[in-house]
Amino acid sequence: MNAFKYTFGLAAVLLALLVIVPAAAQSNFEILTIGFIGAADGQAADFDRQLYQAAALAAEQINAGDDDDDAGVRGPKSIRYQLEVVYYEANTAAEALDVYNTAVGDGAVAVIGPYHSQWLTTITDDGTPSVAIITGLPEAEKSSRVLRAAADYTAWAKAAADYLENARAFTRIAIVASDAGAASTAMKTFRKAVDDDLLVADLLNAANESYFDDDARAIRDAKAEAVFTWMLDAQTTELLAALERVGWNGVVLAAGVNQDFVDAADSTLPQLMKVLGLVGWTPAAYDAASQSFVLDYETRWDETPPEAAAAYYDAVYMVAAAVSKAGSSPSSVATRLSSLSDFTGVQGVYNRGVTESLRIVQVEADGQLVEAARYDGGECASCSDARRVDTTSKSASKSAMFNIGLITAGSGPAQSVGENIEQAVRLALREINNAGGIVRSGTRYTLNLKVYNATTADEAQAAFQQAAADGMNIVIGPDANAQVLADLNAASNAGLVQMVSATSSQIALTDVNDMVFQLRATDNTLAATAAEYLLNVRGLERLAFVAVQTDYGLDSADVFADVVSASDNGELALRLEHAVSAGDFPRLAEQIADADVEAVAVWSTSSAASALLAALDDLGWDGLFVYGYLTPDFAALAAETSVEVIGPVGWWASGQDWASRDFVARFSERYDDQPLPQSAAYYDAVYLIAAALEDAGPSSSSIQSWLTKLNSFTGVQGSYQPKTYSTGELTRAVMMLGVGGEGVYEIARYDDMTCLVGCE
Repeated sequence: MNAFKYTFGLAAVLLALLVIVPAAAQSNFEILTIGFIGAADGQAADFDRQLYQAAALAAEQINAGDDDDDAGVRGPKSIRYQLEVVYYEANTAAEALDVYNTAVGDGAVAVIGPYHSQWLTTITDDGTPSVAIITGLPEAEKSSRVLRAAADYTAWAKAAADYLENARAFTRIAIVASDAGAASTAMKTFRKAVDDDLLVADLLNAANESYFDDDARAIRDAKAEAVFTWMLDAQTTELLAALERVGWNGVVLAAGVNQDFVDAADSTLPQLMKVLGLVGWTPAAYDAASQSFVLDYETRWDETPPEAAAAYYDAVYMVAAAVSKAGSSPSSVATRLSSLSDFTGVQGVYNRGVTESLRIVQVEADGQLVEAARYDGGECASCSDARRVDTTSKSASKSAMFNIGLITAGSGPAQSVGENIEQAVRLALREINNAGGIVRSGTRYTLNLKVYNATTADEAQAAFQQAAADGMNIVIGPDANAQVLADLNAASNAGLVQMVSATSSQIALTDVNDMVFQLRATDNTLAATAAEYLLNVRGLERLAFVAVQTDYGLDSADVFADVVSASDNGELALRLEHAVSAGDFPRLAEQIADADVEAVAVWSTSSAASALLAALDDLGWDGLFVYGYLTPDFAALAAETSVEVIGPVGWWASGQDWASRDFVARFSERYDDQPLPQSAAYYDAVYLIAAALEDAGPSSSSIQSWLTKLNSFTGVQGSYQPKTYSTGELTRAVMMLGVGGEGVYEIARYDDMTCLVGCE
């Protein structure tokens, strides 16, 4: 029952050490203690040590601040505080109560932990805690002095029901659970949350059951598409093996599946690749705050944080927020903690010291986890709206065709791109039609596609007119800027909505585009995001820009320059231009090298960018080359140079989010190829059309109005919110890519210049 203070300066042994406080701070800061209750011996101690490390990391960061003026916590009356996290050891519930009282006696401003239910119950049964306790236990019972920094199991069950029923649209779901307390309670919540018609099997087992072949056969015979299970890890593994033996091939969503579960399971078990897990948080979380925390933790402690660690990291930051308003009084801090609202931590949002944030993870083929969904307050914050919703059970008295005209390159230099786009469109059509199509007002609509070939601006104009004459309800495409800009009036004159993947900002800036919507981030958005990334993520200051003398090149140069000019330290040290048909690229390369810039952004043709990159490589230039029109061909060429190349795009098949991975997997399975950047936009377009048809009806004016007012749609590319932009842009989602010998890889993700992932 000893209290140990861990050191923030020694990376090896973490026991019985003292928090380092800067010399200047020791005289100017008041030291506040946060107690941490953890085990002293065995595996529990090792786990608690990892949780403690998260809390210690948070305190270290708060104490250091961004600079001397920001160091520590500034409380009422400008009193400055530094935080120390003290480890109080216990091995039993009785000892946990003793060390809690010791922490109170030591003047702890708050206590975090324990991560042991019986220990916490023993403390609370002794009376109302005099000092606030923050725990990461999902089963903890929240009170005015006990704050639960983890989503409870009711939230887990509700999220599971929503995800299986709404996000994945499964229509036949089975339940397999043990009769243990937590599982039993969670399953009651799940049954209430999910539609009764979807439950095809409800199986209950003893807490020590090890035989699951009968359950597996029942699931198979019920033709379940998905199983929700809440049992011990060993039981879940046995269930997976049994399902494999009976030939069932659906999806399993299991409570508590994490990396430890996957590592302990038989990696050769095919069924493992169909497993999803419910966790409060995961090191695989796909967001900037989580990535930053994992990186900081791994750098500081040389190991990956466990799932519960994020709760204890957030807990210290919550204590700091409370101290900043309440000062050093433990009772005042406790009151302030219980009233905190909209506090954002690594796990998600906290209200009154409690969070309902959690993650659903997917087991990948390599045995790693990827975030499949993020829930906050019962709502899925990342679920894709581009999903297969089954409408076969909906009644409809009539049937009708909804005709989509696709203008794309079916021949010529862009034929491979055009064919890839068509494949993506047909994939989405197949998924929607196979699931029953779209039912609205008693009519079942089947989506029908007609493809129009266009390789020139004239052919694109003719194709649009033919699509209108053929009675298309909507037109999607073309992809080329020139083909769209040749006649922006066409859609308005025909009263026909057109959705294009062309990225020219001139389309968004033109008043006649009321009926033309852009499916990808515009050149201006790409250029602005590239500048933001270079300045604020890479920390570069001296930049250059090379533009082709066209509207798209010069407009992008202006936007890039504006972002740099508005920054604190950025400088556009060099701006160069070249003609469309010519350019002395060795000379341009020499100017860039002589300007001593750290990065050059290039908005030009692929041939010009290739020539400039080659010239810079010949000079041995060691700066960063940013290309605004990255293609697979350019990426292959860039990988052969010694220059670091990156590029902003709307989307790429190497995206690390689950929606991208899922789309790539389905596209590759069907076509034995990878989708191109444009293809994701057209896949999303079909789902946007389906949503508009279902919500607003088939008329072009209704669809136009629906798209204009849309403020929330999540597709493969990312977020669509045209109401926010009011320009005809549907999305400003941008993926920053790196190019190397290993291929093209995601390095950051943005939405409207806000960094979401890869921000460190």
